[in-house]
Amino acid sequence: MELAQFFALIGKKPTILAAELPLMPQLDSYLEAFIMKKLKKDKIPVIPLAETQVSAGKLYHKDAEVPFDRVINASFRTAVLPPMDIKLKLEDGYIATDSSHQSSVPGIYAAGDVNGKSYLAHVASAQALEVIAAIQGTPVSDEQRHYPLNIYTDPELAQIGLTEEQVKASGVGFKINQYPLTANGKALAEGESEGFIRVIYETHYHEVLGVQIAAANATDLISEAGILLELEGTTYDLARTIHAILLWLRYIWTRGASRSK
Repeated sequence: MELAQFFALIGKKPTILAAELPLMPQLDSYLEAFIMKKLKKDKIPVIPLAETQVSAGKLYHKDAEVPFDRVINASFRTAVLPPMDIKLKLEDGYIATDSSHQSSVPGIYAAGDVNGKSYLAHVASAQALEVIAAIQGTPVSDEQRHYPLNIYTDPELAQIGLTEEQVKASGVGFKINQYPLTANGKALAEGESEGFIRVIYETHYHEVLGVQIAAANATDLISEAGILLELEGTTYDLARTIHAILLWLRYIWTRGASRSK
């Protein structure tokens, strides 16, 4: 999606061939729907690969030729394992690891893409720090950490915590509050009003379970949500936090007002 928007920006006519849909299975379906509408608006067609045929070096979709001069492989990474005599346990082609990222062979650790937990660089960096802590004898929590998922589209997409689908599957009672950037003065003044902030929280303690953002600087803003989730923060905690930036202001006041009722 990022590359497609870039090429469209410089005057090219990209086409996305999707090996599967949704394009980003990890994304909350609401974010996925948002970016699909954005791609359509940008006149970037998304074609399921299963609906295409290749003949004599040409690509066809529903009997119509899809012209192209370059093919860019933007598929997900797979693990590249170096030749070795040691046999490591694999899961779906990746090195199986425990909570401290240690493999099936004591003393051998695997951080980053190779363990299949995430393909994101910032996650690999965080895992590497946990590996160092484990080697030094510092206990590493078994609790699953919250890793932000950042996509540098226009506007940027970011999410952290549980998606709406995951919360529904858990059976926990929840609510969703959403704030459109079209109602934010700062976003309007900067000409960046396309997008929203979406917060999922459980209804008993109002603990925040997940956050999704579509905004010009969503990949920066998501870090605040990361802190909130790591501390098991609630919407009340968020409402009591004073922000100098206006982007969260409407949501804060909305939650504060609902608590006082």
